[in-house]
Amino acid sequence: AAADAAWAAGDAVGVADAYTRDATLVLGPQVEIAGRDAIRAWFRESFADRPAGQRLITRVERISMLQPGMALVDGRARVEQRQSD
Repeated sequence: AAADAAWAAGDAVGVADAYTRDATLVLGPQVEIAGRDAIRAWFRESFADRPAGQRLITRVERISMLQPGMALVDGRARVEQRQSD
């Protein structure tokens, strides 16, 4: 929820803070972003070109503990365009 709120605000730092320092963000079969700093930079660039009125809805589907202190989180994200009144 906090990461979704940061995304809605265009806050790349807030979104990246949801990831560990050595996290990898997988955005598809050919896009992997390694490390919190790179994730922050990717979101900062992404937000610069984002149309107004969008929101992110995420759903965690599975959390697998790989070892103590390390988990693989698998989820889905959907971007919705808010309708104007």
